[in-house]
Amino acid sequence: MTMKTTNLALMSSYDREDLEHDGVGLQMHPIVEAFPKMSADEFEGLKASIKDNGQLEPIRVWDGQIIDGRHRYLAAQELGLEPITINVDCDEAQAQLMAVSLNANRRNLTTSQRAGVALALFGDKMATRTDAGAMGAASRDGRAPDFGGKLTVQEVAAAVGVSASTIESVKAMVREDPDNLQRLIDGEITARSRSQREQSQAQATRQFVYVITASHDDSIVKVGISGNPTLRARQLEVTPFQSFTVAHKSEVKDAYRVEQAVHVMAELRGHDRLEFSNGEVSEWFKMTVDEAVALIDTVLG
Repeated sequence: MTMKTTNLALMSSYDREDLEHDGVGLQMHPIVEAFPKMSADEFEGLKASIKDNGQLEPIRVWDGQIIDGRHRYLAAQELGLEPITINVDCDEAQAQLMAVSLNANRRNLTTSQRAGVALALFGDKMATRTDAGAMGAASRDGRAPDFGGKLTVQEVAAAVGVSASTIESVKAMVREDPDNLQRLIDGEITARSRSQREQSQAQATRQFVYVITASHDDSIVKVGISGNPTLRARQLEVTPFQSFTVAHKSEVKDAYRVEQAVHVMAELRGHDRLEFSNGEVSEWFKMTVDEAVALIDTVLG
């Protein structure tokens, strides 16, 4: 990369995006729009800093377009100073990764905002699971893996400082509702794991708090939530030697909250919760159907 200074005409508007650079049209690269714009107060603070201390960090330009430093550029212009720029000499994908990494570390962005920005910029450039499978097959066959110029999820995640699983969670959220992408970038919502999304969906759709009992042991019951408790009971019948019956169900708006409250109350009242063989707690409790129904009625008031 080559450092150079440029003489640029004074800009009168903070919002202006078409720039002049040595007589050649210089525009903002679309990447700069992926990051939230500075507030007026933040911009005035930046101007004051540049006025007192000079421009300490250069503006990065790729192929005649500003990819990093739009606020520094505009601040220098309004101050009548000569902006300092760097020409970035690499392919566009690498230039974008660099700009994203710089902005993600410089700006006060949340993890969810970082992941949203990454998906907005690199969603169509990231290798899919099919690509990853082809890469794995190539490696096993002794062939050089080729993503066709695409970036791996891990590369993009590392650039913005989040985990690959967060990127995958954001991708799933955007598949559910494309408008979620802008909401993430704007900070209106946060990235959610699969279980959190399922919980949210459960709260938004018709749900029942149910009590299921096993035919082989009526001293234990399962308290859970489902849109179809009868189907849930059938799903539990993994062998022909046991069956399950829906002994009670209550349709409620906030089923997840009610279910969790019943679980907590059951434990407080001394009802043991069964554990799976791996040590994880289950939704099964040592109590009768009547006791479980009484807890649900108590929570529902």
